Amino acid sequence: MIISTSNFGRLGNRLQLSAFVLAYAIKEDRRAALLGLGKYARYFVGPSNSWFNAYPPISATPVPSSFHPRIRWLLRRSLRHLGDIELVHGVECSERPFRDLERMTLPQSGSIHLDGHYFSAIECLRANSGPVRRFFRPLPEHRTDVDELFAKYRRSFDKIVGVHIRHGDYKKWESGRHFFETDAYVEAVKKSVLASHTKTLIIVVSDTEIPEGIFTETPCVQGPGTEIGDLYTLSKCDAIVGPLSTFNLWASFFGEVPRYEMRRSDSGLGAVPVGASKDLSEIVIYAG
Repeated sequence: MIISTSNFGRLGNRLQLSAFVLAYAIKEDRRAALLGLGKYARYFVGPSNSWFNAYPPISATPVPSSFHPRIRWLLRRSLRHLGDIELVHGVECSERPFRDLERMTLPQSGSIHLDGHYFSAIECLRANSGPVRRFFRPLPEHRTDVDELFAKYRRSFDKIVGVHIRHGDYKKWESGRHFFETDAYVEAVKKSVLASHTKTLIIVVSDTEIPEGIFTETPCVQGPGTEIGDLYTLSKCDAIVGPLSTFNLWASFFGEVPRYEMRRSDSGLGAVPVGASKDLSEIVIYAG
């Protein structure tokens, strides 16, 4: 069994690490226990129906979400004292790039405890993206309302663009390198994805409150306002505009949606087309 326990970051960070670990475990024909998902496991079909967020599932009995933090805490405390489990440390944030599981010499039997966040398995994820997407499919209660809204939108619009405005912690992270004011998003969207004459709807999701009507010339609505609702919404769009972020990166990977990444350059601010993420490698490569 390959056991991952890192609780670094929020939903996007947890999904990225869990996807890498799961894809590597599938390639090696081993079970993965994705304990680091913690409270977020309750959103997804696979983790919510398996003890220890395991794949293949250990039990088909639904696991109460309130148990997840306790299970993770108890196992982290006990794993270090079990002699038959190999402990593998990740790197610290300042020591990136990530450690590549595919190029590490790991035990071929027994259990491995991955202690830390910065692990990757890019080639494994590219090869096993199907089962990873199925495992992390949101539960019906998190999909139904969004699916119904999109069915309605599709009858009226030719194209739906998701705009992920990340404020909050981005004012300070990387010295504000990936923080953009709302007006910058509006201008970038106008110059990139709105250049065609298709009838377009814009859906805005954000980690902070955004005033309605920021796109005065194009129909615009707000996303559901919940982390899983916003994530699934982005994954159903025809294009995603946003900063470098594991949140919109996951939506692009899950829904195979092209991304337009907000960037600064000598010529100013803009949204650069980078295509759909096939393996969540964009932030790994950037970190290196």
